[in-house]
Amino acid sequence: MDILTIRRAARMGQVELSQRAQISRPRLSAAENGYITLSESEIERIQAVIREEPYRRAQKIHDVLREPATVEARSLKPREANLISA
Repeated sequence: MDILTIRRAARMGQVELSQRAQISRPRLSAAENGYITLSESEIERIQAVIREEPYRRAQKIHDVLREPATVEARSLKPREANLISA
């Protein structure tokens, strides 16, 4: 399994994948670069995280679309806030 290609296809960073799969980032990096081979349980955890990723992203999009479409001035940069209030 080419972990690097799969991780990039899922648009995930090393930190995110390592945290969600409960594998240390240096260990994930070494496996991506071919220096070590991950255990079967580590590979299964990575596969589970990658399989769940499209559903997690879909849920995030769904949650954003359910929120009211308002713009709060405090979430904008100062210049953008001035343009809205003008």
